[in-house]
Amino acid sequence: MRRITEKLRSEKGETLAEILVAVLVAALGCLVAAVTLSAAFRLNLFAKESDQNYYGAVTETENGGPSGENLNVYITGEDGSVVEAETDRYGGGFTSYRLGESR
Repeated sequence: MRRITEKLRSEKGETLAEILVAVLVAALGCLVAAVTLSAAFRLNLFAKESDQNYYGAVTETENGGPSGENLNVYITGEDGSVVEAETDRYGGGFTSYRLGESR
């Protein structure tokens, strides 16, 4: 016990306390790096999944035919006039409308 106390009070070279602090700082640095890499990996997986869902929905919307759902859209002009337009709705994760003949 006496040698440890002398080593802690010694001014020659590095003390045990300095070594322990250096190891602690290095360990915390590694921990921060590991957490950062883990978060980046999870974000990358989420982004890939979101991209796949987005492009799948866009492709389905662009390539799909009408969903069989006809909608009437009413457009009101600045002067208060109303124009009714018949549309065909295309399905998918997104909605695309094809404007038919206006009435």
